[in-house]
Amino acid sequence: MKKQVYFFLCFCSFVIHTKAQTILDTVVVEEVKIMASKFNTFSIGYKIETFDTILTKNLQNQSLSDLLAMHNGIYLKNYGPGNLASPSLRGTGANHTAVVWNGINLQNNMNGSIDFSLVPLSATDEINIQYGASSTLYGSGAIGGAINLNNKAKFNKGNQCKIASGYGSFQSIPLYVAYHYSNAKTSLNIKPYVSYSKNNFQYYDNTHQLNNRQHNEYFKNGLSAEIYHKLSESQLISIKYWQQNSDRQIAPALTQFSNTASQQDQSYRTVLEWQKHHIRYNIHFKSAYLYDFLQYKDSASHLNSINNTHSFINELESSIQLNEKQQIILGLNNTFNTATSFNLQQNPSMNKLAFFAAYKISFKHVVTNISFRKEFIPQYNPPVVPSIGTEIKILPSLSFKGNAATCYRIPTFNDLYWQNAGNPRLKPEYGYQVEGGLVWQKTISSKWQLHTEANVYLAHIDNWIIWLPNGIFWSPQNLMKVYSRGTETVVKLQYKHQQICSSLSIHTNYRLSTNEKTKLPNDASLGKQLIYVPIYSFSASYMLQYKKAGLIFNQTYNGYRYTASDHSSYLKPYLISNLQLFVNHTFAKHIVNISLLANNFLNTNYQTIVSYPMPLANYQLNVSFTI
Repeated sequence: MKKQVYFFLCFCSFVIHTKAQTILDTVVVEEVKIMASKFNTFSIGYKIETFDTILTKNLQNQSLSDLLAMHNGIYLKNYGPGNLASPSLRGTGANHTAVVWNGINLQNNMNGSIDFSLVPLSATDEINIQYGASSTLYGSGAIGGAINLNNKAKFNKGNQCKIASGYGSFQSIPLYVAYHYSNAKTSLNIKPYVSYSKNNFQYYDNTHQLNNRQHNEYFKNGLSAEIYHKLSESQLISIKYWQQNSDRQIAPALTQFSNTASQQDQSYRTVLEWQKHHIRYNIHFKSAYLYDFLQYKDSASHLNSINNTHSFINELESSIQLNEKQQIILGLNNTFNTATSFNLQQNPSMNKLAFFAAYKISFKHVVTNISFRKEFIPQYNPPVVPSIGTEIKILPSLSFKGNAATCYRIPTFNDLYWQNAGNPRLKPEYGYQVEGGLVWQKTISSKWQLHTEANVYLAHIDNWIIWLPNGIFWSPQNLMKVYSRGTETVVKLQYKHQQICSSLSIHTNYRLSTNEKTKLPNDASLGKQLIYVPIYSFSASYMLQYKKAGLIFNQTYNGYRYTASDHSSYLKPYLISNLQLFVNHTFAKHIVNISLLANNFLNTNYQTIVSYPMPLANYQLNVSFTI
């Protein structure tokens, strides 16, 4: 740990020294967004939300789980700060949500999910959520939706460096550096980070006594880097690298007296991209390598589990503009996954070859996309998954958008080959989704803007995989047929006048996700809501900024969540209130940003996973310096 911190501090000194010696005049130009062109076409008719830059800017020292905890569109099952955090989107499971980094799906091929507490916000420039089945875009696993993490290229900016650190409750100390250099043709970003916490927060146990969380310390560090180079006015090549390491203790459940377990995670992700732009066509090639390492140790039970996964991904895509109204996209993707672990019956591998295509046609008031994807997997024969999406402008301020899509999920390596439990006879999950909604956007005056959105959706998923007791072990089975449906509303009101900026946003969710079919006799879960899926939830956020100071107030509510499939036990609803205060000051071309975060300041006692308490009121002070 000392060597890692020493290297990090040396790097900080280097970038400051570089900036001090080189002061270049800069030209402000538009950012070049590096995002697969297929996203804009395949996502027509889908609900997409992008997080506010002011919010994410003040949370740069936090993780993706911290950000999503403030957003009710996703229910986050969290074992506590710094510990495993997994999503539930539209009533689906953690392995039904794709996490996509610059067009590359990061879902682990052993368990099909990703730990959101290990994703630092400082590693990405833009975060958006795409709701609904996205298998035509991302393939297996994107049933509930996708979370997109995108980076941007900037040119003609010269040297820039940002150093940010802070101190918070539970002896939490984050530190990161963002160094940027660019000229007319080349752009470089380097972002190392370190995060440590004793994590001994206070909580109420089952007897309502106040205690401190024990055996809960964590240390995380990592590095993200990007380099972009313009080969010509029409060609761009880039390399992106993201490395992260985590060492954390595993705190005991409230039903345990103590715990000695710990976990180490390592990830290495690299993607090479080449893009060629022409007035009539675009070509986009990417090649990626993903590596994940996980070691779980427990001295009390003499357990030492080591898992390694590798993914090799190559994708070629071309979009052709037939005329002003019509566009087609053709693409080919090959993904090779492999894993090694003593927990698996064998060291499995799987190759997936996919062909995808889309046709987009635009009229004055209507845009429609028809797309499909076909994957070829030796062990399976996934069906062709089509989708159609449309957006219709009904009135100048009112529009309709909707889509219908099929989706699927191939069983993970854990499902198929887990020692004494895997089931190689599992079938892929398969289903469909339909959704529609109205969007009303109105500029009330030069100062006021209003955005409202209401969506209705339904989805049927067959062959849902669930792990159940089988003798002395648990084993996965295709037992359930899940019917998910619900409504989502969004209201955003913005006010801007001179140096005052204010906004109010309210999100509501009503979701039913029930088991409609079972192969087990007298199954008490039949017709009941799935566990850890709240029926009602909402979030509200208010932002006020005057000149360079402001505040953000956020509240999130989640209703009852059942913790047993027969509804014999549940977690109570909770309302969390968070407050951010921030101020920016510029002097001699340098920018200082100071922010204070007061999380759960009303001291709510709550759990998102049964027997794993969340922190009471806690605080963090962050300071960043940009030169």
